[in-house]
Amino acid sequence: IKQLTAIAPVYLSNGNHESRLEDPEHANYVPYQQLKKRMAELGVHILNNEREIVKAGADELVMIGLELPLSGSR
Repeated sequence: IKQLTAIAPVYLSNGNHESRLEDPEHANYVPYQQLKKRMAELGVHILNNEREIVKAGADELVMIGLELPLSGSR
């Protein structure tokens, strides 16, 4: 990851499986929080209901990390 962040922005956003790990009652809550902390230390942009605009010359790319509620999921 460190080599990647040295050459380009790297982003992390929860998917449906990772969202479950945000529940403090989940068995892997603490390890997942540690992983996110380490990723941030390595320069990874963690998007949680956020967006960032990546510019390359005249072009722009909008990176969005949208946390969807698990309620109602099957």
